[in-house]
Amino acid sequence: FFFQAEDGIRDVERSRGLGDVYKRQPQEEKPEDNFFEVTFRFLGRLFQRGFSSDPTENDDFDDYLEQKYPDLKRPCFRKGLIQDVIEIASEKKRPLICYVQDSKDEESSLKLLERTICNEGLIELIDDYFILYAADSNTEEGKRAIKVLKPSQIPHLSIQLIHKAKIVKPLSVLEGQANITKDNFLDALEDSSGNYQRFFEDLENAENAENERLRREAQAPISAPNPNPNHNEENKVIRPEDEKINQDRQIRAQVEQDYNEAKQRDEENKRQKIREEEEKKKKAQEQAIAEEENSKKIKVIKNTIPEEPSETDPLSCEIAFRFPSGKRVIRRFINTTTIQIVYNYIESLDIEEIRYK
Repeated sequence: FFFQAEDGIRDVERSRGLGDVYKRQPQEEKPEDNFFEVTFRFLGRLFQRGFSSDPTENDDFDDYLEQKYPDLKRPCFRKGLIQDVIEIASEKKRPLICYVQDSKDEESSLKLLERTICNEGLIELIDDYFILYAADSNTEEGKRAIKVLKPSQIPHLSIQLIHKAKIVKPLSVLEGQANITKDNFLDALEDSSGNYQRFFEDLENAENAENERLRREAQAPISAPNPNPNHNEENKVIRPEDEKINQDRQIRAQVEQDYNEAKQRDEENKRQKIREEEEKKKKAQEQAIAEEENSKKIKVIKNTIPEEPSETDPLSCEIAFRFPSGKRVIRRFINTTTIQIVYNYIESLDIEEIRYK
């Protein structure tokens, strides 16, 4: 899948709307800091970060990849503490991809990077529509990231919704080598784009409703105080702005309900597919067991059938068998042969269209 770029439609791929979301968000101009503010902020973050020269610190994560894997293509990793990157994501109004790895397992970490954030087919998408943060769990910055993200397992790959320089909620979370796959990461990117767009649409609707309410209150004439404070609640007049707010709430609740129902249907379809596969596997096993038992049974039956007499034997006779499929079988038996042996002979032919008891 692809998203609509900020500068227009990219070729003929289907748009997911992220570009529209970004363009609708007002870009606030950040006031210039004076010399003292910049100096104190730099010193504070310097002492907070410490003077570590570990190459896996977040500030040098890109350099770390360059040293370890020089041929690995990679997107832009944002430098700084995790709170710095959160502020950048808030200013640019983009989802934040957070990746925390364990560098002690280098081989697994490389494979994980190649199939997710360093996948060549996703690098441009990540650079255009997301802010990327990465850290190593064995560093001081990695420990700070763990305190903020609170992962239950390392490696951790999540997409966070950022608003007003704070993490609102995780849009998607993938943890553990087995769960962090290319397909799961693609699904996470797609789901996150829709949830991200809905959040800002709901936020915009709520802000517009609140602004409209305040505007109407400012324009409404000041009424005289009610002499009877214990008046009946049934006499309360519902203002148009309150009705609009209630409608917006109902719409948001309906959207959330539809989303949850769709999610439940998808989960039920997955469970149904698993049940069908298990049932198919069970039937195959039962069929294999039945065929093995039938083979053993036929082998036992063949041992009870006497050898076919020769044509010159005066006591022999020929019996012809014709089956529903048109197949004919002729076999000689001794005159004294019992009917049960004849049945056993027919059953030993193992013809599926015939079942004798």
